[in-house]
This record gives sequence, C-alpha cells and structure tokens, in this order.
Amino acid sequence: MQSIAFPFTALGVLAVLIVYVIAIRGVGKMRGKHGIKVPAMSGHEEFDRALRAQMNTLEYMVIFLPLCIIFAGVFGDLAGGIYGAVFAIGRYMYVTGYVRAPEKRVPGFMISAFATLSVLIACLGAVSWQLLS
Repeated sequence: MQSIAFPFTALGVLAVLIVYVIAIRGVGKMRGKHGIKVPAMSGHEEFDRALRAQMNTLEYMVIFLPLCIIFAGVFGDLAGGIYGAVFAIGRYMYVTGYVRAPEKRVPGFMISAFATLSVLIACLGAVSWQLLS
C-alpha cells in the first residue's frame, strides 16, 4: 500500500465527511419520523431544520475542501488536519444544535465560520507574500 502524502489533512477531511453523513442520516430519520415522502423538501419544522443543517453543511463544504487542500499545501499537513478537525467539530455542533432549535446552531456556526475565515486570510496572505517576493 502506498503512503498518504497528507495523512493529517486526510483525517480532517474524513472527519468532515463523517459529519456530513451524520447530517444526511438525520434528514432520513426525520423523513421517517414525520412521514415526509421524497421528493418533498418540507413538511415538519423538525425535518426542515435537519434538512437545512444538511444543506448548509454541503454549501460550506464547497469552500472547506479546496481551502483545506491549499492550507495544507502552504502551511503543512498538521495545519490542514487541525483545520479539518476544528471545522468538523464546529459543523457537528451546528448540525446537532440546529435540529434541536435554530438558536442552538450559532456556536457551531461561529466555530466553523471563524476557522474558515482565518484559514482563508492566512492563505491569501501567504500566497500574496509569495507572489510579491
């Protein structure tokens, strides 16, 4: 078996994907609990919150995945893994909180959003510095 070039980053990305699978399962569970048949996209407030949490996580993953790869390439594998872990923890808190009550999503959102914004600024700074040097 060939070794993975960025094992910590890979673990971070896998953690985020596991959180996403948990969110998907939550939507399926709420469909069954409330009798909401496919292709319906609403029907009960609890289902609507689970679906919104899952979809918002998907929307954020479009930003997270390339940014995590760039961050690991610029700052190293461990940094990429830490970003992935922090993002995964924030998203898990967001998904589970949102299903309980909309206001409970805020701490998880803040963790993942702050981590993403920080990493984006760090990458922009590093790339800009390199281009200007």
